[in-house]
Amino acid sequence: MTLGERIQQARKEHGYRHQDLAVALLTTPAAVERMEQDLEAEIPVVAIEVLAHLTGYGSSGDFLAKCENYCVDPDRNMLLVGGRH
Repeated sequence: MTLGERIQQARKEHGYRHQDLAVALLTTPAAVERMEQDLEAEIPVVAIEVLAHLTGYGSSGDFLAKCENYCVDPDRNMLLVGGRH
């Protein structure tokens, strides 16, 4: 499962709209859509922590457990998505 698929799955399972996540993540609905399509090259780790909290996961690690298309840039505290790492 890609990170974008995971974000979309969690959003839908909990009945959130793109707008709802955008407000929680301090971004735009279009940015949330890009995240779900794996078009955002970088996603702040804090955004995944917020998503994990909103969707009932104990940690960002639990949220990311089945995702395969990202790596972490610990120096910048960012997830690098897809083939961009």
